[in-house]
Amino acid sequence: QVAYESRGAAEGFALIHYRRPAGDYGDPTSGDFNDFWGLHVWTGAATPTDWTNPLPPERVDVFGIVFKIPLVDGAEQLAYILHRGDTKDPGPDQFLVFANYGHEVWQLQGADPERPYVAPLRR
Repeated sequence: QVAYESRGAAEGFALIHYRRPAGDYGDPTSGDFNDFWGLHVWTGAATPTDWTNPLPPERVDVFGIVFKIPLVDGAEQLAYILHRGDTKDPGPDQFLVFANYGHEVWQLQGADPERPYVAPLRR
């Protein structure tokens, strides 16, 4: 029997919570990627996205919007960019390394690309 650190680790998904203090998340029901903050994913994602068709948030919680990303079996990291149209936040490609942060993280608008998460802290 295998013990997992989180539900995401057990079921093969990552959760990224994203907060914009102004709450300006846009309209994720729009077909235009310029109208909302979405998530572009590739390495580690079960279904990589096209730039113009980002993953919309799954839900809103008290922190902000939440993205749930199904992962390929055995994924060790997830490569992603939070963006609205061609505007990226924080800018460079991001890599969520599960051994360092687990499968669920919280990120603020304008995060330091080198230390992007307010929680959890690096292991």
